Amino acid sequence: MSGGGPAVRVRLARRDDWPSVSELLREVDDLHAAIAPEYFRSAPRSEAEWARLLEEDNGALFVAEPPDRDGAIGLLVARLYDTPDNPSMVPRRRLHVETVVVGGKHRRCGIGRRLMNEGAAWGRARGAVEVVLTTWVGNEDAEAFYQRALARSPANAPAMYGLALLAFKAGRLDDARAYTRRLAQLPAPAPEALYLGMCVERKAGDRAAETLYIAQLRNRYPDSAEAKAVTAGLCE
Repeated sequence: MSGGGPAVRVRLARRDDWPSVSELLREVDDLHAAIAPEYFRSAPRSEAEWARLLEEDNGALFVAEPPDRDGAIGLLVARLYDTPDNPSMVPRRRLHVETVVVGGKHRRCGIGRRLMNEGAAWGRARGAVEVVLTTWVGNEDAEAFYQRALARSPANAPAMYGLALLAFKAGRLDDARAYTRRLAQLPAPAPEALYLGMCVERKAGDRAAETLYIAQLRNRYPDSAEAKAVTAGLCE
């Protein structure tokens, strides 16, 4: 159980968390169905699905609950991913946060940050060198979450990347540019950040800036999937 921050307990999830977790997942599913109906629909989840998630070896599920009663008010689902077993690629493990949700009545209290911190610590203890969290355009709560994280820690790379990606997908190129250029100035920008910077500059029509991102990507991460994808240049 983690300490500090708001008065909640953050712990690994259990089978008997299902009743409260199912309500949180319904909030996520309803939101995704509203902002991207071509990809998602709000359908009932099953307890059997929850049991399968709990049994996965490469993932972790954390819940946040009030200190004085049982019942999850926040949930994080994360999985570890390794680069394919390919001699041309640099071995790299990342933690992908697939779901993070806080119940509507409990948001903007630092609970999402607590869940992210717990998940990141779990991933680092198992060899993850970066945390990846992506969101869909239209998710204002996610954008606000990234903004608050960046305000607390101006060098927060996952928050900058999340904001850059949201801005790029929404066509706000000036905002996306501002974040990708900040990412590029960090001591070791991640390959996906450099690739996104390339895409932003390509969309903006700045060929010189695009070339600089490509050079950084190939020099820093010559065997990465992103460097290999430069030729195809898929940015949508």
